Amino acid sequence: MNVGKYLRGEDRSPTTQRITKGKRMETFTQPKITGYRQLSEAEVALMNEGKALAEQCGAFIEKLRSYPNPVPPDGATVIPGNRSPLDQRWVSIGATQLQQGWMAVIRGIAQPTTF
Repeated sequence: MNVGKYLRGEDRSPTTQRITKGKRMETFTQPKITGYRQLSEAEVALMNEGKALAEQCGAFIEKLRSYPNPVPPDGATVIPGNRSPLDQRWVSIGATQLQQGWMAVIRGIAQPTTF
């Protein structure tokens, strides 16, 4: 495939044409990647929904990581090294496990055939 021709619209070999609600749409056909298959529209929708939910989890983790350190009341003792009222070690552990969980969910949708 000539990528330049494809980008200029002169080569349509990697796409299929279809009509939806009176509008012509192009559906991208994924080039063959070892161990992966073409996903159905329903699977693509599930994948995109999962990715959006994972982004929401990531935003929540960032919120936890930037949680402000409260100003102690007058006369209160500040514990050295305690910069946040949240245990950032556990926030990081949670972030890692959430990333692993979302990777597993996405892999469950994609169902790759390779290790």
